[in-house]
Amino acid sequence: MRSTRTAKYRKNYKKIIVLGQILLIWYALVFSISLLTTETEAYFSNYSTAHTSISTASYWWDKSDLEIVDSIIIDFEEDEEAEGLCLPVVIETTLKNKGVGMTGSTDYEVFFSDDGDVVNSGEIIYTGIIEPIEENATSLVSFEAHEEGYYVLKVYQREGYNHNYEERYSVWSNVSEVECPEVEESDEETKEESDDEDTKEDTAKEQDGNKDESSDNTEDDKSKEDKKDVDKDKDKELEKELDKEKKEEEKENEKSPEVEEKEEKDIDNEDVDKEKEEEKTQEQKEEKDQKDNESDSSKKETDTEKSNEDEDSKQDGE
Repeated sequence: MRSTRTAKYRKNYKKIIVLGQILLIWYALVFSISLLTTETEAYFSNYSTAHTSISTASYWWDKSDLEIVDSIIIDFEEDEEAEGLCLPVVIETTLKNKGVGMTGSTDYEVFFSDDGDVVNSGEIIYTGIIEPIEENATSLVSFEAHEEGYYVLKVYQREGYNHNYEERYSVWSNVSEVECPEVEESDEETKEESDDEDTKEDTAKEQDGNKDESSDNTEDDKSKEDKKDVDKDKDKELEKELDKEKKEEEKENEKSPEVEEKEEKDIDNEDVDKEKEEEKTQEQKEEKDQKDNESDSSKKETDTEKSNEDEDSKQDGE
């Protein structure tokens, strides 16, 4: 009886174990499939701590990027009513958007200063708004300058430029120096001044006429003295040139002792060579004379022998 009961329990437990294994396999398959199908991200950082900040701005940077191309000063026409004042001029600045098209406007400021340090010590005289500029498009910003001094334009980038929402970036134009043109005087003032100048010229001419009579004689004497001085100067210059030429000739004629010694040695060597050549020629002549003498003596001997033979032959014939 006991054996049958245990056998029954074993069969029931086997079914439970098999069901549990199937469930585990099922969960494992579902988990692995979910890992394979979902996206994963991996980051590497060598920092032990990380600082993050989340912007609470109501909008994001539109990725625009403004730059200033150039600034030009344009003169206004003369204003007859602006007496004693600086005539106004227009400073025109060209902006360009190098980035993406702007989704909103931005601000600009104009600074003025009497000295050249406008960026640090200038005061704001104008403010304005720049409308949105499309990608790679340009826009003009112009303002009037009524005083002499230095002007510069400051243009703000869009908020959040380069993903920085805490600071506001800006670009500056070149410093423009304005010099006010001179205001023309009225016709009456100019006439009075011209009359005064004419009277002064007349009085000066009269005084000059009196002075000319007294100074003619002195000028003649001075001119004579000046001529003499000029002649003397010319003579001195000629003397200097002659001295230079003489010195150059002396330098050319003069030779250093080393050069003279070399020339003497060369002459001696040439004499020795000539003597040697003469000795060789004499020896050759002597040799030739000896050969000639020997040939003559041999000829004489042959002649004597022949004559003796002829005499012998004659005696034998007799």
